[in-house]
This record gives sequence, C-alpha cells and structure tokens, in this order.
Amino acid sequence: MGAYRMARLAGFDRIIGFDMGGTSTDVCLVDAERGGPQLTSEAVISDVPIGVPMLDIHTAGPGGGSLARFDAGGMLRVGPESAGASPGPNLFWT
Repeated sequence: MGAYRMARLAGFDRIIGFDMGGTSTDVCLVDAERGGPQLTSEAVISDVPIGVPMLDIHTAGPGGGSLARFDAGGMLRVGPESAGASPGPNLFWT
C-alpha cells in the first residue's frame, strides 16, 4: 500500500510492488486504472487454503538472506534457512 501511495504521488499509475526480505521476495502488480491494489480471497499459506479477502501478493522466490547449498544429489537448493537478520526496529537498552 505504501508503494502504491508513493507511486501515485509521483504520477505513476502502474507499478510492480517488490519486497525482498531475508527469506522471501514478494511482488504485486498495481494498476490505478483497474482500481489500485487488487484483492483476492483465494490463497494458500503453509499448504492451508485461506478464503478471506487480502491483497493479491505473490511470493516469487527466496529472499536476499536465504542460504544456498547443494543437497546429497548435487542439486542446488535455496532457503528456507536464512543467513540471519535482525529486522528493525531493534531497541537495545544497556
């Protein structure tokens, strides 16, 4: 929603929202002429079907901190393990 709002303020009607985290990369297509961010009520989260209205966002692949490795058969595997991040805000009191 933030990417959509900023794009509209900058004069863009169509954008690709892109959020790369430590373990996943999420994307969505937004077209102001079609009403802005699209909704869906059909999604699968952790192999569980979900039927409630939500933004239509798709996980496109592993995130920037995902660990890559070769499995026993020599195939390259990426994630879901992460290199470790400490997403903010983090407040430390001494």
